[in-house]
Order: sequence, then structure tokens, then C-alpha cells
Amino acid sequence: MICNSNCNSEEQNSLLAAITERGPVSEFELKGLKAYQRNLKANATRALEISFPVVAQLLGNEAFKLICSEFLQTSLPQVGDWGEWGEGLSDWLKGHEVSAELPYISDCAKLDWLHHQAERAEDYQLNAESYQLLASDDAALGTLLVNPTAQIFESNFPVVDIWLAHNLPEKDRTEFLEAAKEKLQQCQGQVVLLWRQHWHVQVRAISSEEHLWLGYLSDKQSLEQALSQLEQTRFEQSQSEKSQTEHHFTFEQWLPGAIESHLITGFEPLCTEPFTEQETQLSGISL
Repeated sequence: MICNSNCNSEEQNSLLAAITERGPVSEFELKGLKAYQRNLKANATRALEISFPVVAQLLGNEAFKLICSEFLQTSLPQVGDWGEWGEGLSDWLKGHEVSAELPYISDCAKLDWLHHQAERAEDYQLNAESYQLLASDDAALGTLLVNPTAQIFESNFPVVDIWLAHNLPEKDRTEFLEAAKEKLQQCQGQVVLLWRQHWHVQVRAISSEEHLWLGYLSDKQSLEQALSQLEQTRFEQSQSEKSQTEHHFTFEQWLPGAIESHLITGFEPLCTEPFTEQETQLSGISL
């Protein structure tokens, strides 16, 4: 007997094309097809409403339904899990006319999606005992492990303030909305950081210096190297037109909160050879 898997695949593709109104309907009973179409659009709208709650609020119910229907035409689900569908919405919105009215909506969609994915990500391993090594004389030779669920991206808009405001009850949104309005007027963007602490996803804006710092740690630079590079960047900025840049990051203030919030998940020695006393003095690092 000849396997008809190719035929089945072609039939399924034809059915999907017809359901999404992209193919001929002569092979299918029109009444049943309409039911398929309604069901598919309803599932797509519900899935995106779960994955993109802030986008849904920004657009409003009717506009969001229309966006979902249009997006479905260009991006059919490839797997059975609706929770895995929607990754391309952020980029797709950049070319949509709605971005002319809400230019920040694409970045809000990106943050929605990253938050959704962080909630579904595998759990991370926390090595709290390793922090005891920070008290050792050669701690500068090691590095801190950034939470593997952490994601960072830069936005030209105050997307964190906008996003956080729409995750609060309406009566509590004023502070974030006023901050977002002021930043929009000043054309001020934000660097977005999100990561999962236990099963709760944290979202906050970070300074450019903390952005650099987390990048150094992600590249497995030692604390000595990372702090040295940060100081070098500050020096270079002081010699340029950015000399008025405020320095918001200090290691001593950052570390306790990063440990408590699980932004970092442990300490890792990178070298088994400790600093000599002379090398420690030359490094100028105090942990």
C-alpha cells in the first residue's frame, strides 16, 4: 500500500489556506468552512490576548481583534501550542499603519512576548552557597552568573513605564503614565531588563552603565575586567561630548539587590591561581 502522507499534507495545507481565506473554497462546504474560520480567528485572538496583554489594552477590543485577524493571514501557527505562536508580531507591527498612531506599540509587543516566554522558560539553578567565595581574597578573579532567563533590549520609547502602567489597576497607573508622557515629550527611551525571580517575571528600566555591566558578566569577564572596562568607558565619556552623563551604577549598591532578586544566580571562579599581593594592589578592586 502506498503511503499517502504527502496527499494528507497537501489537503491540510489547502484547508488552512481556505480557512484563512487565502485559497479556493470550491472543495469545501462553505457553511462548515465559515465555522472553521470563526473558530480559528477566535483561538488566535484569545492566544494573542494572553501573550500580548498590554498590546491588547493599548489597541482596544475591536482594533485588537482586527490586528489578530490580519496577523493570522501572514503568520499561521506552525505547532499545536498556541502559546508558541506570535513571536513575529512585534516586527510585523512595525510595518502596520497602527504604528503611525502608536509608535511604541512594537516595542510593547516585544516586551509582552519576552515576558510571556520568560514565564514559560525552564527553571534556573540557584547556587547561593557560592556567594561565600565573594569574601575570598581572589574574588576579583571570578565572575557573577547572570540569570539565564534575563533579557535586555533598548527602546527609543519609555516602554517600561508604559508597560508597567498597563499591568496595574487603573487607579494606580498615574505615576507611570505621567513619567511615560514626560519621556515621550523629551524623546527619551529606556533600556529594558526582564528576568524571572522564582515564578514571577521582574521588569525594570536600567541605566546604560548597568546594561554594559550585565553584558560584561554575560561574556564571562572577571569582576576585575568588568569593573576596569566600566571605568575605562566612564573615562572615555568624560573626554567626549557625553561628559555630562550621570553614573548610576555602583557595584556595592547593585550587588545585594541582584542577589536577593535572583538577577544573578551564583559566583564562579574563573582562575585557580589567586592574585599576588602586588597584583591585587594594581587591580585597585575592593569587593
